[in-house]
Amino acid sequence: MLEKRNTEKRQDTQPVKPLASTLAQRVQEARLHRGFSLTILSEKTGLDVEQIEDIESGLVSFLSTTVRQRLARGLRLKPSQLFEVEVRPASERDKEAREEEEGLSLTETERFWFSYIPQKPETSICPRCGEPVIVTRFERWDLDHHLLWVDKAHCSRCLFRTEKEH
Repeated sequence: MLEKRNTEKRQDTQPVKPLASTLAQRVQEARLHRGFSLTILSEKTGLDVEQIEDIESGLVSFLSTTVRQRLARGLRLKPSQLFEVEVRPASERDKEAREEEEGLSLTETERFWFSYIPQKPETSICPRCGEPVIVTRFERWDLDHHLLWVDKAHCSRCLFRTEKEH
């Protein structure tokens, strides 16, 4: 009886084949293959239905580590199977150049990270009040043993706070 349960579990955790080439398709096909509605997947992952809809519609093409791990667990996939089809956002420098061409302004958080120089964190200044910003770098590991760096910054005077994962 115990062998049968182990066999069933292994079959249940097998990846959906063939895997789709985009994050939106992969998540939707895996959800449908498992017979989950959006509501059921939301309950299994702790994510909002709207957030899952955004992923499946292609509005979201890059997931935070937490969302990736919750979604993979709920769909019985490996986080790496989602990560491999995610599309990373353009770099902050590319984004600023594009926004300047289109006449769009950067948010204060985007302005801060664009001007931030990792080799000289003491030169960072707050986009709100101009005072020094304290930046701390944290090393984290996801479930697939990928190294992640998280920079957290806060102003020494006002309430400006931000963080960036890379």
